[in-house]
Amino acid sequence: EFELKTLLQLYNNLDQSIEEIDTKITNIMNCYQFKITEFKGVGIISAASLVAEIGDINRFNNPNQLLAFAGLEPSTIESGTMVQKGKMVKRGSPHLRYVLMNVAMTIILNNPTFYEYYSKKHYKEGKTHRVALSHVVRKLLRIIYHLEITDKKFDAKLLY
Repeated sequence: EFELKTLLQLYNNLDQSIEEIDTKITNIMNCYQFKITEFKGVGIISAASLVAEIGDINRFNNPNQLLAFAGLEPSTIESGTMVQKGKMVKRGSPHLRYVLMNVAMTIILNNPTFYEYYSKKHYKEGKTHRVALSHVVRKLLRIIYHLEITDKKFDAKLLY
């Protein structure tokens, strides 16, 4: 009984600490105007994770550098006269890639344009779920890069 009470007290303390940290993160994110928070389906904690992993987006000269940083660019297979694009290299930040893949799932569910793009890749082109999802992530990162660099608001109607 003592052990159970101790574990419950520890659980309650951890739960309270998590709530305090979530509140602090929310307050910090509300002080700044990051464009990732404008996407329907992206939570404040996921947005904070993305911002923390990416850092200052101005250090990337183009969206391809951001994709490489996230480890989402395709590998290149070269042999004499042949050049072929291969699988994702996964050399970048694994935490950023993980958060992006999870965010992409919620964006697919909440944004018809991203859902159509996912469906096109998955059903029409026959790509597996993870490959189609990685295409959505790449598109999402390019849009985030453009919005942050140009300081424009996200408008889903412009994606059509």
